[in-house]
Amino acid sequence: MAKKITVQSVVFRILYYMRIGFATYFAFVLSAITAITTSYFLVVLNVPFLYQLFPNFTSFALVSVGTGAPVIAYVGYAHFRKWKAYESQMDIDVENNPWNKKAVAGKETEVYIPAGLVMIRSQRKLLENFGLLSEEERAVFDEIERKYEKLAKGEPIGSNK
Repeated sequence: MAKKITVQSVVFRILYYMRIGFATYFAFVLSAITAITTSYFLVVLNVPFLYQLFPNFTSFALVSVGTGAPVIAYVGYAHFRKWKAYESQMDIDVENNPWNKKAVAGKETEVYIPAGLVMIRSQRKLLENFGLLSEEERAVFDEIERKYEKLAKGEPIGSNK
């Protein structure tokens, strides 16, 4: 089932791309330049000891970037690999993302969901024919089939709690 493209969805896509471009590229670079410039002109020029170490802005900027970049890169690495912050962030994103409760257009809606329905119905039929399906198991099959059917219609399953 292909998603209908609307003016609203195009506008929100453009806003999202703008936000990512601004935050990732423009604001990141601008904030780094601002931090280095502000630090030099407000701190280094007013502290004689620091001014002797960095008599010009270029030397301060090179040392700041040379030492700051590896430190910031390590902090980013630690965020993903060593600290629990990223894990918590992903837990929140998964819990609250409505797309995690729907079948994704493409292979899920075209192959996996129909195949799942065929399998669940075939298994139920086999078990019923051999008299091996209890009422409890029948209820489980019904619930799973109901969820597959909702996904096939493009409806979400579960809840955002």
